[in-house]
Amino acid sequence: MAASHTDVLDTLVRLAAQGRSLGIHLILATQRPQGAVSPTIRTNTALRACLRVLDSADSRDVLGHEGAAHLPRHPGRVLVHGTHAPDSEVLQAPWCGTEEQVASLVGLVAASAQGHEAAWRPWAAPLPARVDRDQALSLAAPRRTYALPQSRHQDTTAAQAPEQAPTILLGLTDLPEEQSLGLWYWDSQRPLMVLGSPGSGRTTTLLSAATAALEADLPVHLCLSRSPRPQSSKTAAPPCGTVDQVWSALEPAPDGLGTVVGAEDPRRLARLWSLAASGSLAGSLLCLDDVDALVPAVDEALGPGEGYSLLETLVRTAPGTGTCLLLTAPLAAASSRWGCAIGLRLVLGAYRNDQAAQACLPRAVVTGSGPGRGIVLDGSGTAACQVVLPPSPTSQRSRPRPRRNSQAGPAVPRLEPLPRLVPAASVAPGTWAIGGDDASPVPVPRGTSVLVVGPPRSGRTATLAALEHALTGPVHVYDDLDLAPHEEVSAAEYVLGCGGTVLASAATDRAACAYRGVLATLRERAAVVVLWPGIGPGNQVAGLPLRPATDPRALSLPGRGVLVHRGTATPLQVVAPFPCEQPGPAANGAAQYT
Repeated sequence: MAASHTDVLDTLVRLAAQGRSLGIHLILATQRPQGAVSPTIRTNTALRACLRVLDSADSRDVLGHEGAAHLPRHPGRVLVHGTHAPDSEVLQAPWCGTEEQVASLVGLVAASAQGHEAAWRPWAAPLPARVDRDQALSLAAPRRTYALPQSRHQDTTAAQAPEQAPTILLGLTDLPEEQSLGLWYWDSQRPLMVLGSPGSGRTTTLLSAATAALEADLPVHLCLSRSPRPQSSKTAAPPCGTVDQVWSALEPAPDGLGTVVGAEDPRRLARLWSLAASGSLAGSLLCLDDVDALVPAVDEALGPGEGYSLLETLVRTAPGTGTCLLLTAPLAAASSRWGCAIGLRLVLGAYRNDQAAQACLPRAVVTGSGPGRGIVLDGSGTAACQVVLPPSPTSQRSRPRPRRNSQAGPAVPRLEPLPRLVPAASVAPGTWAIGGDDASPVPVPRGTSVLVVGPPRSGRTATLAALEHALTGPVHVYDDLDLAPHEEVSAAEYVLGCGGTVLASAATDRAACAYRGVLATLRERAAVVVLWPGIGPGNQVAGLPLRPATDPRALSLPGRGVLVHRGTATPLQVVAPFPCEQPGPAANGAAQYT
């Protein structure tokens, strides 16, 4: 305290000097007296006791002589200065017993005090180690909310304007200047960054904010370090603060819950970030849990360095686009380039000076060591707080949840994962592929020909068969047009010249090298289905970048590709041409692509 909080120590010493007439008693203790016991402390502390010390300088700082350095090696031997006894008289301090005995004595004292009027305390109760929403509302002073100097504060009892984002209760704050406890409501219009070490409560904070936002009719999108595992009724409850707990608590809210994606699906993760940066998620809350684990996945989908670039764009454009943003990250992210753009922060688990410096906390400001104990930081304003726990999955399911207002806007967009296999028996007749953001049947390109390109074994023949089955009217099919004889190529050119519909397939590299002839004409005028777009010159064939629509975790999955039509790229999975029960090479239960 003498080194880190000099002003606090001076205040305590001044209190000792002025409070003796008021009956205030001050007890100071230290294990290293040298340099900590100042002349002011010695002047204003009439009674000083010193146990055995190794350095004579420590004894002189406390007693004014070296007697405590020569005490025998016996626990409890002590010298006392300021009594009627001589300073050189060796005394014996009493032993209070074991920890269990001390706890028993404290319990007896507490039991004897029951029924009597509690003593007046000049300070508020300390922050609890765990607090839920109902407990926080009861502990805080009536109508007491905490607003940092640079925070926009709004009376929570007033009606919220429909066009404004709601304020979300996230913490119970300690207000020492007012000797009371308060409530911290996060203004969701401002991006919030939650910094913390592992086990400090970052995911729990995200869960608390997400559940409160859903109850306030604010749609929520989740980006997690991994996708949650499905929980059955027979399995035990997931541990607190884990991804599975997040899902178990939010799963009963399908109306307002949008996309839930993990780092194992880089394409959907990058797509969701791109939609948020463009403003397509306006009026929604986007939660990014463990940003350091999500950025490499976005790099895998878009390219090296694109993850942090897209994250910085998202952070800077979120307030302008109306997207509510909450991020969790390690303490080191406080000084990152993208982190510097976020002024409102919640720091958890920085109870050491080196951790506090890493989190860019002001000097001599640290958090508690317990989970959920943190510091709200907004510019130069700080406040200690305890994060409000989210409701348990059991209470969340039993609590009636209000239905999303149909007049509040369109349905919450949800990016669905593409299936790895689409059997023909599982889709409606005439469906040739499943794709898009909602993983729905892809419309057949009407009034135009289709060119299917891809490496060998990517499913070109199966794609032609699915397209031929879905199209109505006269269709001319040319498989492996790049290897076809001259007569067949001339026939395809004649059909195109007459305005007919041509379905053709070719290898990706040969279609990219075709600068004249029927392949070049189809590549320029027809819709193009690029199978395995991450392998080969698919971008050159399509005429636009296909990496955002490419799944890096399914580069060589048969039937996985991209439909390029009218300047847009739609990821898709082609319907398997044969049912699963058909014998042959696919007798193991999977459909066959060729």
